Amino acid sequence: TATSTTEAEFVAASDATKESLWLGRLARTFRQCNSKWIPTVFSDSQGVVALAKNPVHHNASKHIEVWYHFVRDCATSGKLNLEKICTIDNVSNRMTKCLAPDRFQSLRLDGVNEILV
Repeated sequence: TATSTTEAEFVAASDATKESLWLGRLARTFRQCNSKWIPTVFSDSQGVVALAKNPVHHNASKHIEVWYHFVRDCATSGKLNLEKICTIDNVSNRMTKCLAPDRFQSLRLDGVNEILV
């Protein structure tokens, strides 16, 4: 179990990394993307992005299990782009946050456009 919000988000980013790399391999198998394509994982947690991109934070995160640092290895080796996304622009919030009806509608439509593109 996670002991902090950053740890929970880091675990989620690690799982998203594994899934995106797998999907990338699958897409290359069916020749749906070129071999140089690199997946991007977005996180609205500054702590996760800092932790993945800067190993200096290791002392503050020594309680995080080693296998979750897979996201750091992929980000530093260039197999993955890990980018910060503003919470307001995070389409996943439509399923995880309590939003005003107009904001929900806006994110819902943004999500449809991203899937179609």
